[in-house]
Amino acid sequence: MTLSSLYIIKSSVLLAAFLLYYAFVLKKQTFFTLNRVYLLGTLILSICIPFFHFTLAVDIMETDGSLPPLYYVSGLIEEISVSGREVSDYEWLYCLSWIYLGGVCFFLLRYARGLFQIRQLIHSHECKRVRNLKIVMLSSNYPVFSFFNYIFINTSLDYKIEANSVLRHEIIHVRYMHGFDLLLSEIICIFYWFHPLVWIYKKNIAQNHEYIADKEVAVKYQTGRYFQLLVNQALKGKMFSFTNCFSCSNLKKRMIMMTKKQSNKFNVLNYIPALFIGGILCVVLTCIVTQAPALSFISEEAPVTTTIVGSIAVDSSEVFAVVEKMPQFDGDMQAWLAANLKYPQKALAAQEEGKVLVSFIIEKDGSVSNVKVSQPASSSLDTEAVRVVKAMPKWIPGKQRGETVRVAFTLPIHFQLPLEYQVFRVVEIMPEFNGNMNTWLKDNLKYPKKAQETKEQGKVYVNFVVNEDGSLSDFRIERSSGSQALDEEALRVTKAMPNWLPGKQRGRTVKTAFTLPVNFVLPQ
Repeated sequence: MTLSSLYIIKSSVLLAAFLLYYAFVLKKQTFFTLNRVYLLGTLILSICIPFFHFTLAVDIMETDGSLPPLYYVSGLIEEISVSGREVSDYEWLYCLSWIYLGGVCFFLLRYARGLFQIRQLIHSHECKRVRNLKIVMLSSNYPVFSFFNYIFINTSLDYKIEANSVLRHEIIHVRYMHGFDLLLSEIICIFYWFHPLVWIYKKNIAQNHEYIADKEVAVKYQTGRYFQLLVNQALKGKMFSFTNCFSCSNLKKRMIMMTKKQSNKFNVLNYIPALFIGGILCVVLTCIVTQAPALSFISEEAPVTTTIVGSIAVDSSEVFAVVEKMPQFDGDMQAWLAANLKYPQKALAAQEEGKVLVSFIIEKDGSVSNVKVSQPASSSLDTEAVRVVKAMPKWIPGKQRGETVRVAFTLPIHFQLPLEYQVFRVVEIMPEFNGNMNTWLKDNLKYPKKAQETKEQGKVYVNFVVNEDGSLSDFRIERSSGSQALDEEALRVTKAMPNWLPGKQRGRTVKTAFTLPVNFVLPQ
């Protein structure tokens, strides 16, 4: 799963959760100002939160029990076909990128066109300045709307009460700076044009603005006359999606909200669960839990972390698992292990790595005894782990009820190959084919004649290693197609590849394993 798709999923979960809570709980309340804060705040959170990630390390208290294995997945190159044409993941990504940019450009141009039309209206009609407001007198063909501190009002409002109520309605939009909310939601819709939930958010934000303005106007003017004015203005239509329009849609809902009884003040507590829901979702979607092993020994260059965990003793009357004052290593165990624990040459040559659990007893005088392997990794690694534990200096012994006692311990030692010996599956800078791999493979990969005659086809997975100098080695068939001829041809052409650009980890070139799927398809 790509980062972009993961981001869309996370933001969608947040948007859907917040919108559902608003639709079923908060939208029915008359706390319009709080709803404004909720809608705008949750929209921004839903867009921004998935960008952040927090790591939570959890210590593992390991005993003699089994440890979870580690699984590695090798890098996967795009699938290559001998005949016919298949669209690679990169081509799909390239096409989707252009579609996305095309949508952004379309909605951006649409917004720019609206701004240009508003500018034309300002310059082609009479504009009166009243304090910090600019009132533009329009013909009767236009609806009444506001855009920041500009109020566009049509000259068909002959009656004084109509003009006053409409003007007061738009002044409320200007005073509460509703234009900034619409501007922000419009920008988000431009860049997230493909996401239906952001458009629903924008609609709810604009609708809530009208509830706020209607509520204040209805207090001063007759509700019936105001309803009639809304209906008359609605017939003129709405011009711009990013302006506060007096005659916006959903007149029935606006009328219901104007006549609805004020919500009980205790209903404001309904906003508290929204905080809990948002907090839980933010933690779940941004927190990455990692497990910190008791001891992770990588190489002499890597830091060593140590946690000693008590294990179950055979004789509980003489050997304790947990005591009041636990034994302590006399000095810095990390530094001592880094200096004395060596990676066996035999294990390096065989590229062996793994975790060894070594159990032992700290005697009353602090010496180490009864050293044995409770969970092995390999013969050479087990031997080295036992050797280094036996060579430990005396510990500060443990105490129980003021007396020194024997305490049993289990020490997990993790052997991981140094960078120069490791074969990585994923690195910071992945290796690259030096040129166009599709073209090279299609020029060099031939469909075996024998396979064509017997109409054999299928997919072969070839695994290989890209070395530090870019050369390829360790070729093997990871998954056969079921045809020996196809397998041999896939293996032959992979071995004939020129040197790659090697991968890099921590600024150093390293060995990297790859799996190349080759799909043999007979021409139709």
